[in-house]
Amino acid sequence: MQNNIIKAVDFKPEMVRITDPRLNKDKKLTAAILNAETGSPLYIETAAMNSPYGLSCYEGSYSIVLKDETSDPDSVTANKNLFQSFKTVNDMTIDYVMKHSKMIMKKELNESQRIIAETQFNACVSQDKNGVDQIKLKVQKKRDDDMPDMLVFKNSSEPIDLSKDKSISVESSWEYLSELLPRNGSLKCIMQPRIYFVNGKTGVNFRVFQVLVPNVIKVSRPDTVFGFSCTPDEKPVIEQSVTKTEDEDVLTDDVEEEMVEDLEDTEESESVA
Repeated sequence: MQNNIIKAVDFKPEMVRITDPRLNKDKKLTAAILNAETGSPLYIETAAMNSPYGLSCYEGSYSIVLKDETSDPDSVTANKNLFQSFKTVNDMTIDYVMKHSKMIMKKELNESQRIIAETQFNACVSQDKNGVDQIKLKVQKKRDDDMPDMLVFKNSSEPIDLSKDKSISVESSWEYLSELLPRNGSLKCIMQPRIYFVNGKTGVNFRVFQVLVPNVIKVSRPDTVFGFSCTPDEKPVIEQSVTKTEDEDVLTDDVEEEMVEDLEDTEESESVA
């Protein structure tokens, strides 16, 4: 698999390309966020960030919140760049909604009606009550057994077996994952930005593929405990590259549906919140 992982310190808004919205075979509106340079799915490796709540669960949907806070001085610049860049991506996405408003909003909007697109958009960067920037990473469930569909590394190049060699239940596997991701811990993640459409709203969120938990949380440089050694999941559902033609960008039904499947359900509560 081609390594499309971009480190947070190197990420730029112009690396993002959003495919034109279209209806899938179920007549649901879909689109995908791609690496503008390669036409492939976009993966970003974060620097060390504080996870204030660890693993959160709301109505059966699991997520991890990361804040623009860190005890690692080497991660400060990367984090600031990541959050600022995605604030720009938020603006780019509103521009995208305006461009495709006839399909997304069911009516064509002019620039004087931009406020409509803005109020119907769920930003990928939000602020806590203290004004600190934060992002939410969605943890997917495996399709065959509902186990956590992500890799967790801690003090080893081999991922932790969240099923404990298939000896525990699905519920226990999520409890185990929660234990591995303590509150106020420092995490590095490999994530993928995604665009979704739910109930007339458009939004951008993130799917997490890998999490790196330091063996010892340090105040100083964590180089000895941080460092991804492998690319995203061996066969992520969206690993296929996107081919281009002279007339249009082509994204196969299977790849696109994998990238956006279940977003309608998992984001409905978030769009209301």
